[in-house]
Amino acid sequence: MKRFLKSLLLGSILLLMVLPVFAKGERIAFVFKSTGNPYGEKMMDGFKTSCEEQGYEAILRAPEQPTAESQIQIIEQLITQKVKTICISANDADALQPVLTKAMKRGIKVCAVDSNVNAASRMVFVNQADSEQIRRTLIQAAYDMTGGSGDIAVLSATSQATNQNLWIDWMKKELSENASKYANLKLVK
Repeated sequence: MKRFLKSLLLGSILLLMVLPVFAKGERIAFVFKSTGNPYGEKMMDGFKTSCEEQGYEAILRAPEQPTAESQIQIIEQLITQKVKTICISANDADALQPVLTKAMKRGIKVCAVDSNVNAASRMVFVNQADSEQIRRTLIQAAYDMTGGSGDIAVLSATSQATNQNLWIDWMKKELSENASKYANLKLVK
């Protein structure tokens, strides 16, 4: 829990480093993956608090379903509302590119947070934690919980969640790079 809070604090600090480039009172939007996600709710609360402390208006949006299509609709609305900045935790790294590129062409700054979009779709990416360290921690925890032997599985929220897919790739790499240590752990599908 301490590590999570430290990571969340670091992400907030990084975001605060980005915010001062905006004028007071400007509207800054945050689009999370979906509603009903406790982690996302904490992120949105922290985003709102940070914006308000800096004198900006926070607009918080999240679709009911964690799909790129739902996020695209929200982003289109934000473009129409002429927000100054869109920060997004993406449901799909590539599917959002056309609408985010459209936003940038209209002068809207785009920042990816937590779950990245491809580099052509944003100006900056702020991550709450190092993906390589996450992989090591998750696999080491599985090793400790199983006593070093057994079947392990990974459950991800959606198949396009860029951050979770990156973590899974790193977890597989951790297992293969340390095959002798994890010889009795089997990653099942």
